[in-house]
Amino acid sequence: MKRKMFNSKCFSALTIAYIILASMFTSICAADKNPERIEDFDKGSSPSYKPFVPMKKTTFVNYDEKSYLDDYAYLAAVPTAVFNYKDKLYSHPLLFYEDEFEYDEDKYRSLNARQGLDYFMEDWMGYCSNQLDQMILINVPESKVGQWDAEEYVTINGDNPYDIAKKIALYEWSYSDNAVVAVINEDFEKPDSIVSNKIQQKLPACKVKELPTIEIERIDCLKPVFEEFQVDKNYKHIQADAWWDAIFTTNGGMISASDPGGDPDIQLYYKHDEGWMQTAAYVIIY
Repeated sequence: MKRKMFNSKCFSALTIAYIILASMFTSICAADKNPERIEDFDKGSSPSYKPFVPMKKTTFVNYDEKSYLDDYAYLAAVPTAVFNYKDKLYSHPLLFYEDEFEYDEDKYRSLNARQGLDYFMEDWMGYCSNQLDQMILINVPESKVGQWDAEEYVTINGDNPYDIAKKIALYEWSYSDNAVVAVINEDFEKPDSIVSNKIQQKLPACKVKELPTIEIERIDCLKPVFEEFQVDKNYKHIQADAWWDAIFTTNGGMISASDPGGDPDIQLYYKHDEGWMQTAAYVIIY
């Protein structure tokens, strides 16, 4: 994992950090946006416990692997990214920003967090009709986010957590009457205790069981077709393969194969409390 981990002492200090103003009802006023114009999701159609309103906004915090500054800044920005207003929950993405990670060997590809950030922002910008109302940049130069259009860019810079927390509070909560001030530590003692342990366990051998081939006739290319089969309890893993008839065509000496309509894939379900639960999905690539 590329992101640094906290020890328990550090995490306890982080949870009581920053200047955070207690009245969380006026953050949206800083962007001069009317929250009531945004259509909300009823709590029955979203994972939230209250009606949820997604704001057309994004906050970026510059990732710094050599210090805790980015972690403090991120947690200081949490109350601006999710808060209650008139019994509705307002929220927008709060993300670490990273530049493209240069790697020489393909095995280091997973360390490139930027590709995941680009994928997420592509979806989020699509939801926001390719323009955000506002983008908050914490230690991130505006020149690095030009590919994502916003009506307003707000830059907050600082080289210590106190300064950043103060600027976030004054900008996002300037209409509040009450404030809460908490004490934090910039440096932490490294733990000197060492804990080690190991667990040994053997899995019983089990012969691979091959089920007979199931032939299914597809009548409607858009309607899924299911077939039930029984698997013994001592088996924990299933590998499913699929074959289907294809049409081969030639074009200028090139041979290509295509499926005659539909979207072939495999989905596995198991019976759970008289209902069906999906356990795996396989996309067929040919």
